[in-house]
Amino acid sequence: MLLTNVFCLEGMRMIIEIAGGLLLLAACIMLPVAVSQVVIAVCKKIMKTETKKAPQNREAWKPETEKAPQNWKTRKPQTEEKPRDVEKTCADFGFERMAALCKMGDIAAMADMAYFFRNRCSESLQRLLEVYERQPVQENVDAIEAFAAKAEKDGIVARAYMMWLVKASLYGNESAGKLIDKCPYYKKKAYIPGEVLAGDGKESVKFWSSDSLWEIGLTDTKRNCTDCSFYYDKKKNCFVLMYVSDYEPPDEDGFGAEWEYENIYFDEFFCRVPATGQEDIPKQLLVLEKEREAFWKNPRHDAPNRKYRWRIPL
Repeated sequence: MLLTNVFCLEGMRMIIEIAGGLLLLAACIMLPVAVSQVVIAVCKKIMKTETKKAPQNREAWKPETEKAPQNWKTRKPQTEEKPRDVEKTCADFGFERMAALCKMGDIAAMADMAYFFRNRCSESLQRLLEVYERQPVQENVDAIEAFAAKAEKDGIVARAYMMWLVKASLYGNESAGKLIDKCPYYKKKAYIPGEVLAGDGKESVKFWSSDSLWEIGLTDTKRNCTDCSFYYDKKKNCFVLMYVSDYEPPDEDGFGAEWEYENIYFDEFFCRVPATGQEDIPKQLLVLEKEREAFWKNPRHDAPNRKYRWRIPL
């Protein structure tokens, strides 16, 4: 009986030792897993807390995906931005808007149009213009001429700047008038010279394509006309764009060549006169004048500060 009890106690002790060993083994296996899970949970909690933290200026803060760009109502996608090339200004809303205001006789828009073209000159030419405007001496005129001779396209843009500056001064823009009085070279070298703009020119301005007029702001000009002349007709009280509409080549002996010309008419602010014949010009000029006066009666257009002060004498 005693022996039996001894064996029972020994068996229980062995079972307990085995069970303890198994528990110890299980603890060794499970402990790293549990510790790693705790570490991961703590890290996640820290990261979550950091992402929720807002800047100190909470009222101005928005998630990056919700921020609207500055001046977002007028901003255009990057793909629509136009280069400085004057030939592509047709797609520029600001250019079109300024041209429309110039046709109403807006002297502030004329000055804006001038600096629109000046800003499209190369930096080198802009520096030369700036030097001349500070010191309007022949040496600085020669520097502009020499540069324009090498960069013809750049020179045309500069002459467009001069033209609109002269135009603004003629109709009463004071700042433009002061600059033109100081820099008489601009009157002579403007794309349409000052005498022609003022209705005093005895000769016409000649150029090959009407596109050049359209590109410098005369947006009512018909495109793709060639062999053009532009002048002011005092009898009709309007500008005239004359171009070759048809050409008959010479015969085999070299004789018989014929050119046919057509005219497009503009009022003094470069609004196209929709006349079917010369007899319609006075009536259509009166229509344009009434539309212009109606425009300036609207207080939003700020007539006291922007409306033309003088006109070409009739």
